[in-house]
Amino acid sequence: MIITLGEIVRWIVYGLRRGYYRLARWLLRGDRLLWRSERKFRSLLESAPEAIVIIDAHSHIALVNRQAEQLFGYKRQEIIGQSISDLISERSRAEHRAHMRGYMRDPDARPMGMGPALYGLRKDGSQFPAEISLSPLETDAGLLVSSAIRDITERREIERAKDEFVSVVSHELRTPLTSIRGSLGLLASGALGPLPPKGQRMVEIAVLNTDRLVRLINDILDIERIDSGTIDLHPRPCDGAQLIRRAIQGVEQFADQALVTLAAEGEAVQMYADPDRVHQVLTNLISNAVKFSPASSTVRVRCTRRDSEVLFEVADDGKGIPAGKLAVIFERFGQVDASDSRGKGGTGLGLAICRKIVEHHGGRIWVDSQPGAGSTFSFVLPAQQTNGSPPEPQVAL
Repeated sequence: MIITLGEIVRWIVYGLRRGYYRLARWLLRGDRLLWRSERKFRSLLESAPEAIVIIDAHSHIALVNRQAEQLFGYKRQEIIGQSISDLISERSRAEHRAHMRGYMRDPDARPMGMGPALYGLRKDGSQFPAEISLSPLETDAGLLVSSAIRDITERREIERAKDEFVSVVSHELRTPLTSIRGSLGLLASGALGPLPPKGQRMVEIAVLNTDRLVRLINDILDIERIDSGTIDLHPRPCDGAQLIRRAIQGVEQFADQALVTLAAEGEAVQMYADPDRVHQVLTNLISNAVKFSPASSTVRVRCTRRDSEVLFEVADDGKGIPAGKLAVIFERFGQVDASDSRGKGGTGLGLAICRKIVEHHGGRIWVDSQPGAGSTFSFVLPAQQTNGSPPEPQVAL
């Protein structure tokens, strides 16, 4: 049983009328404590940045804050006691009711509207895509549910604009850039006749910049396909040492031009992964190591078996990474220095793509580095089981 503020007031009046002054004083103290507690709770509720709707076990609205009034267009006295379904669009009600039934059986903090769109319904009949976070509130009167509701219209518009941009990049930019790159390549090679030295230099610069732009477009498309789940992995048994040798062969000419030696130190380790995607990760990490390594230094690439995982490491003797940047270099465009992209020819997306590929394999990636002492990029992937069967996924995708 829960005693409300109104009930305590009624008992105080009753005690005073009957002459029970001690009882009245005791109730008055409880009245003050309850009033302070309730005032503090309501103050927190009103100061919340999101719309909060609290419902009871029967899905009836028990309390709302000012932000909820503004979001749905109702005054609180209009919806207190009404069903929460009155705030949900007709097309989302069945899904919402099914979710709430499951929630009441197993109440814990969880989001709604993260997958299929959940739509809220305003007083004027307009609808909006919503994301709802549910949290249980245990009280003497039973279970209440606190719903933090967010209008994600702006987020959906940003996602739509992003999808349109990726589509434009894919169809409207990559095709003509490929043609331009081919024409510039012919000019640079002298296939169409010799060029004066100044013209030759200008064409070579154009080729380098076009290659960089093509890499940027390909990286943007790659990371968006991974994020959207439209890129497929084709895992199969493969050998870690062979993948390292293959990646080194692809980067060897670039390393020679930078006067950097590549050393393969991997042992034969059986693993279960998409070899083409692992090769992409290794190539990216080795290329980065070469870019930031001084001349006459060595980049060491190795793999070892570690319990049920295969550990890959790419170590360099470069300038290292400041501690404050270690947490952001695997984010999109999260470079150590803004000049890195211009000076080293990178796109700022390579490490983000590496992280996505590794995580989609059920692995993880990290870096150990000290300024002036080089860096070691490491990642682990599931190893091949002794019976030849695929390993169990380590994370849910």
